Amino acid sequence: MDDEHGAFWIGVYGAETDELVLELHKSLTLFGNFSESENYKIQLKSLEASKDYFSLLLSGMIEKLKEKLKTMDTIRLE
Repeated sequence: MDDEHGAFWIGVYGAETDELVLELHKSLTLFGNFSESENYKIQLKSLEASKDYFSLLLSGMIEKLKEKLKTMDTIRLE
C-alpha cells in the first residue's frame, strides 16, 4: 500500500436521485462527488473526522453534507 493511493468510497443512487459518492484516500483526502458541477476535495485531520461525512451521506442528509463540505477549506476540483 505504500506506493498505492489506497482509497475506498461509498455511493448512493436510485431511481429518484443522482449518484452521490464520498471517496476517502489513505492520505485523509476526502472527495465529495455530487454532479459534474458539484465536486469537493477537503483534507481531514483524522480518520475519525470522516465518520460525520459518511453518516450524513448514508442518512440521506445530502444538503447538510454539502454545507459541511462547503464550510471546510474546500478545494474545488477541475
